[in-house]
Amino acid sequence: MSSDRLLRVQTNQVSHDSLSLANSKSLVPERKTTVSTTEWCAFAEGKSIVVGQILAFSYMSGNSWRSQEYTAKSAPVDAPAHSKRGLGCMCSWFSISNRKLKIMSMENHGYYDLKNYICTLPRPKVVKNELLLQCTLQDIKKLVKP
Repeated sequence: MSSDRLLRVQTNQVSHDSLSLANSKSLVPERKTTVSTTEWCAFAEGKSIVVGQILAFSYMSGNSWRSQEYTAKSAPVDAPAHSKRGLGCMCSWFSISNRKLKIMSMENHGYYDLKNYICTLPRPKVVKNELLLQCTLQDIKKLVKP
């Protein structure tokens, strides 16, 4: 390491181009094979799309809450073929209106089947006390399974 401070700073500096490229990649919705708690994801809700921040996971069937318990912090989106129980997630739910996320009051606070997963979204921006999507609804719709 050089004793010249200017030389040290210049060699460790990240170029503006590489930084904007890294940021643009992180702003694109992505279909993943596993999802984790705290991630923001898009889900199909009938013909519309809702956004959820994942809080927890659970098996969708079982005789008791103990048999439905799923304690891992991440879960596969597509349940293994041999598994008949399926996996669901509990989320804080939001509707999309012109890139703004509006909190939804949910009648049922149960687990939502991961079969409805569309993609993982970039973390929303907070601007003037509003949550804003950093991608477009069209970007999300491109990832909907036919």
